[in-house]
Amino acid sequence: MKRFLLLLTVVVLVCMMAMPAAAGPKKSTLGIGSYAVVIDSDGYKDNFFGIGIFGSTAISRNLVLRAGIYGTAHEDYEDDFTLSGIDLQMLFGKNLARRGFKFYAGLDYFKETVEIDLGGLETFEDDYSDLGLILGLGYNFRNVAIDWYGVGRSNEEYGDGVDVGAGSLMISMRF
Repeated sequence: MKRFLLLLTVVVLVCMMAMPAAAGPKKSTLGIGSYAVVIDSDGYKDNFFGIGIFGSTAISRNLVLRAGIYGTAHEDYEDDFTLSGIDLQMLFGKNLARRGFKFYAGLDYFKETVEIDLGGLETFEDDYSDLGLILGLGYNFRNVAIDWYGVGRSNEEYGDGVDVGAGSLMISMRF
């Protein structure tokens, strides 16, 4: 998974550098960013950090659809405990497609896989999917967008007494 994300990161960066500046409205983005997931189970926290690749398109000035893939590793057990998945997001907000400051809220559908290497040939794998609520803000420059958002996830999939949050800081090319 790490090699796949590294390759995808290189492809996105090359595409961002090769893309000419288009005249007219820029309604789509393609970008890369940090990605973090925190799982708090009765006071014990598991922190996962990694990278995400995101793309979005503006339906209007106030409605954006965004999708992304991410891969993270546990902060203490990097090679043995990973979490990867996809995000599908519907964002409602102010000034999402124009230049300038923007802020938004929305819905996030996530589907992720947790893999734990138990040593030898054994691997534990579990899948989670559900909805979350997003709050975010950013700034659209002429050809680049910067975004930060946080997601509060439903704990139904993870179990009672478990709180889960995710977030990303990303930079995107606007086209």
